[in-house]
Amino acid sequence: MAGTLLENGISFIKSLFVAMYYGTSAELDAYFLSLAPFRLISGILIGAIQVTLIPRFLELKEQRGETYGLAIFSTSVLVIMLVVAMSGVVFGLGSSVIASYLGVGFEQQLVAFTAFLLKVSTILLVLTIFNEMLISLFHAYRQFLFPSVLPLIGGMCSLGYIVYFRSLGVSSLMYGLIAGAFVQTFLLLVGTRRFHPRNISLVSFRHEEIRRTGTLMLPLLLGASFVHTNMIVDQMMASTLPAGSIAALHYATKLHSVLTQVVIMMVSKAIFPFLAQQAAQDDHEAMKRTFILTIKRTLYILLPMSLLILGGGHSIVKLLFQRGAFNSYSTSATAGAWIAYTVGLPVQAIGILTARMYNALQDNTTLMYVSAGGIVLNIVFNVVFMKIWGHIGIAASTSAVYGVTTIVLLTILHKKIGRLWM
Repeated sequence: MAGTLLENGISFIKSLFVAMYYGTSAELDAYFLSLAPFRLISGILIGAIQVTLIPRFLELKEQRGETYGLAIFSTSVLVIMLVVAMSGVVFGLGSSVIASYLGVGFEQQLVAFTAFLLKVSTILLVLTIFNEMLISLFHAYRQFLFPSVLPLIGGMCSLGYIVYFRSLGVSSLMYGLIAGAFVQTFLLLVGTRRFHPRNISLVSFRHEEIRRTGTLMLPLLLGASFVHTNMIVDQMMASTLPAGSIAALHYATKLHSVLTQVVIMMVSKAIFPFLAQQAAQDDHEAMKRTFILTIKRTLYILLPMSLLILGGGHSIVKLLFQRGAFNSYSTSATAGAWIAYTVGLPVQAIGILTARMYNALQDNTTLMYVSAGGIVLNIVFNVVFMKIWGHIGIAASTSAVYGVTTIVLLTILHKKIGRLWM
């Protein structure tokens, strides 16, 4: 949690500089839109890795020894990296076509700039996924301090690059991310030498354990793809709105993520081992007590924070961002979207914790179907709310989707394990 807080702190400071230098410009819209495919693929794979790859390695290490576990782990990493590399080639070759579809409301010059950034982002994609693989190995060996510091170091390198090479314009933001990722890769490769043998052998891609790992990951990959598709849909639809809409949504998301990442995601990660153990023991009553207690404690934190944002969100954004190219219009646009996201924050917390219950019960298929339905809902809500509130309607749509999907997940969970609210 401390590492995540520091990482978000550096990211937030970087956002202040970006806001000061570029405000909510059209070029910044293109930059954020060019990162959409990167975030889609990395978000899908990282989530699946965390839930499947590490437990499989530890299980094989316990059953058949460390060497065998590392062989399966290393082969799995190689397979995933080959998929990522092929995806990068596809995005690189088809960047112009992809950019034209992503920026449906962009002018031709802006589409060309988006395509250029899309090509460059393929380097960032490969480095990020590879780094996550190495970090997962550290976690498997219960080494948490070193990998928790790395994003902080990478973020500082990225921030330094942006400030020093400001003359490059918006392109410096992408180059800064790549520079930070390279530094993290180097440090991780040096660090893994402590426990990873240099002469570890690989197994066949058709090996039974490789196929089994892929089978476990498939529902998670599909479910995560639906979730991240919503983000791309939001940005594509925002590109049809006035210039700066995507940038305003990004700043609002950055503010919103401070609570979601530091509180909701960290709590859900911490509670998952307890739920998994109780599920393995088939103790549904204990699972329900843990689930409800966690929701209560989380809401004790989030509800007061939500009220603070709803009442003073505009003043907070003005204090933090309004300087340089970030004018009063940018403040209003960002604050409105942030408040719309915050309306659904408590429900979002309940929804994510409910998803952890399904993960513990190894029912990832239900999550996949609900996530697929969420895409349809998101598009419908976007169309309706955009006509009323513009880009703020897109943020409101996200809150509404969380509300509906959380109710659906809780209803199904109630049927699976019995009454929840004791």
